Amino acid sequence: MTTPIRRSVPALAALALLTAVAATGCVSSPEPVSTVETRVPRPSAPVKAEKLETESPNPYGSLPPATPKSTPFARPDTKTDCSAHPGLVVRTGLVDAAMGLRAMGFTLTNCSGRPLALNGYPDLRVLDADRKPVTPKATPSSYGKKPAPVTLRSGETAQSSVIWRNTVTDSTVVATVGEYLLIAPAAGDATQVVKSGEMLDLGNTGKAEVTPWVREQS
Repeated sequence: MTTPIRRSVPALAALALLTAVAATGCVSSPEPVSTVETRVPRPSAPVKAEKLETESPNPYGSLPPATPKSTPFARPDTKTDCSAHPGLVVRTGLVDAAMGLRAMGFTLTNCSGRPLALNGYPDLRVLDADRKPVTPKATPSSYGKKPAPVTLRSGETAQSSVIWRNTVTDSTVVATVGEYLLIAPAAGDATQVVKSGEMLDLGNTGKAEVTPWVREQS
């Protein structure tokens, strides 16, 4: 005798549902997983360099060139009176210390009563308080104008400058100071000693330069 298989109602219902799904082939797909959109920031445009404001102009003007184009010249205080000073009269001016370069102008006035021809550089040495030389003869300077012939009639004046720097290269060597100048119109001419307008602080190099004779500037 065969015993019939008993199935519960829920089980039969589930079986019927599976059978129907298999027959139709319709299987619902799972809900899609929501995605979060990730935005990668684009690189910003390159920053353009703005034009920088320049500094305000120097209220004191531009600096002078390293090499002056003209020679500083301090004119002697008084004009030469040829009636009281016959011959050749030399006068010294004050020291101009612009840009660390020291220069002292001096003039030569022709009171000889006859023309005086100058061409080139004065013959010059710096003397100390005892009127002893503290430098060799001054060498021609690169400052000022180039040498040119100058003829002075009686009463006319030419000018030049002695130039130096207060340079100390050796602290063990005593710095030299000049108080007089030994000047001649040219090498081989008669010399004369004149008191300098101010002391010449030559440092310890013992070097001085001289500019060529030029007609006195009016």
